[in-house]
Amino acid sequence: NIAIPSSTVYAILKRLQMVSIRLASRLTKKHLKRYRRPFPGYLQMDFKYVPYPTEGLQLYQLSCVDHHSSWRFIRIYTEKSADSVIHFLNEMKKNCPFPIEEIQTDNDMAFTDKFWSGRGVTGSHPLDHWCAQENIRHRLIPIGVKELNGKVENTHKQDDREFFAKGPYRDLKTIQINSLGYNQRWNEQRRTRALGFKSPNEVIREAYVRALALLSFFVNDQNRA
Repeated sequence: NIAIPSSTVYAILKRLQMVSIRLASRLTKKHLKRYRRPFPGYLQMDFKYVPYPTEGLQLYQLSCVDHHSSWRFIRIYTEKSADSVIHFLNEMKKNCPFPIEEIQTDNDMAFTDKFWSGRGVTGSHPLDHWCAQENIRHRLIPIGVKELNGKVENTHKQDDREFFAKGPYRDLKTIQINSLGYNQRWNEQRRTRALGFKSPNEVIREAYVRALALLSFFVNDQNRA
């Protein structure tokens, strides 16, 4: 009469080499092919729970990450709500170094009324209103396929190691100010192998250089014709 999680049983059987390779591959969730958008402007957005309370409050980090350059915008809030999302987006739009084409989210109530409206996506959610006013597409990922928002999910792991591990911070204002500095360092100084050892801001500049070169080529080609 001992309760043992099935995951523990599986781990023991696998360690004893009693799970066949065929069964292991069948139980492993298949990941979709990863790719990078050719230009900036396609963002993934998600909330993250701050891993410890501050002033007795559960805080939430809202993050947006660009699919092409890994450029990020993060802010800390006291509530996980549509109001926080709209405040976040208005501030991000003022600071974003490129036009925003699309924002992709999961089906959280802070992002969509898909489930609590009783009628599916109505377009009446504050985020849908904001996107319509700014001529930005809002894309919802299918339920249970969080890999499609994997870029922003992966950055949350980095946040735990590189930012939150330096805490806990003594109050809300302190953690918010420190998150601004962390966000700036991410975009300006953090160079990774995935970006060819360039920072996100450097990748954005290179993308615009390529776009201008391509536009110049087409203009010159039309003039010759």
